Amino acid sequence: MIRLALLGLALALLTPPAISQPVTTNSPDEDIFDRFLSDPRDGDGVSQTPVMDMEADDNGRLLVAYGVVDAIESTARVEIVVRLKTLNWVKLGTMSIDPPGGYGNGTIVKAVSVAVVNKVGGIDDNNFGFVTAVFEQNGTDWITYHSGPIKTAWKNLKPNELVITGVTKKAVTDPTFLNPSIAVLPVGPSDFSNYIVAIACAMPGPAATDSSIKLIWMDTFSPNYFGPELYTVAGPGSTLMTGKYGRPSLTVDPVNAYWGVAFDNLTEPRVYVVAGKPGDQPNNMAKVFQTGSTDHHPAIRSFKGDMSLVTLGAKGDGNYWVMKGYYGFLHTANTFTPIGDLDDNCRTPADIDMKNNDVFVAASCYDDAARKYRITTIEFKRTVGAFQYARLEDSPSFSTRQPRMAVAPPNAGITYYAVGFANDRVFPVPGGVSGAAAVMIDP
Repeated sequence: MIRLALLGLALALLTPPAISQPVTTNSPDEDIFDRFLSDPRDGDGVSQTPVMDMEADDNGRLLVAYGVVDAIESTARVEIVVRLKTLNWVKLGTMSIDPPGGYGNGTIVKAVSVAVVNKVGGIDDNNFGFVTAVFEQNGTDWITYHSGPIKTAWKNLKPNELVITGVTKKAVTDPTFLNPSIAVLPVGPSDFSNYIVAIACAMPGPAATDSSIKLIWMDTFSPNYFGPELYTVAGPGSTLMTGKYGRPSLTVDPVNAYWGVAFDNLTEPRVYVVAGKPGDQPNNMAKVFQTGSTDHHPAIRSFKGDMSLVTLGAKGDGNYWVMKGYYGFLHTANTFTPIGDLDDNCRTPADIDMKNNDVFVAASCYDDAARKYRITTIEFKRTVGAFQYARLEDSPSFSTRQPRMAVAPPNAGITYYAVGFANDRVFPVPGGVSGAAAVMIDP
């Protein structure tokens, strides 16, 4: 049975280490859609989208959330699954804003972001996953939220229980698209007894052309919770910086209990990083870094108290950009330092993960040897630009979406990193979200 699965998922097991986390090798891609997510109905009726995200917990389990379009039931949903250390897959839950049984009005999944928190309440293996997703329906982009334990099935929520808020629909390529990014913040340093779930997103301001960076404060697990609250980080209504901003990427420094969001200045190419402390509201906000005048499309990630930032820089002669890297800290301003250009010819934004002092980046970049763009992983030390490259996918990648990656933490009992991407043979899905080929695993 042929399945039109729009998400390509490459899970790369690693060879003996050249740095403290090993370097990936490329193996033949394997279709896991039929292997794990097979459907007895017509194979062309259930398809995946190139919309996904993933995160590894401290026990090496891989939480994955991805979009599905079900043409038979006329519905769209987000599937939430986990890969265990045994390499077996288990379904945890489903998110959909369509009524039970489907028959939504052209609903599609446009964005997904996931986060994991470990040892909740100080209890070993008490780990939880968190998912935010954007569904488009009837001209509105709805931002949704769900959460549950890594080990057991999640509670089924009704559509109105999932939805946080909605805005007028935007194409996923529009810099003012919601583009949510989720993170879990400890209320106190290194203490997840109480924690806050935050979602950074771009959101319209008072005027139709405004675009602000908002934090949705989902502090369900902290005292004095009164429901989701929206706070302006940058843009109209901000006490910190006005202007027009988009494409946020959120992370957290759990050691010092700081959150940090990197985002684009949409008036001129430039990336800012704003950091603050948790609490009943995101307080003590301050701009801690700004790049030069060519950077855009940021991705920021931490491991404990260390930060790594990746951006796209100046555009080349064609439809590609230089990829740039920085390292620094959230708790001290102006500590970010450039480490140089990671690659001089990339056509997608990067995704980033970090373990110890090792940084792992994935993007679609030009492979000189193959003379084509391929999903490329770049590994390096946080403060040293000795870059190591690997090319992963076996067929041409879908160029307009952002690859995703997740790395097993140190001492997890399993060593891997996972890279997710969509493959070519594109066919259209309404709302500007397209994709093709198959769900792939690169073992």
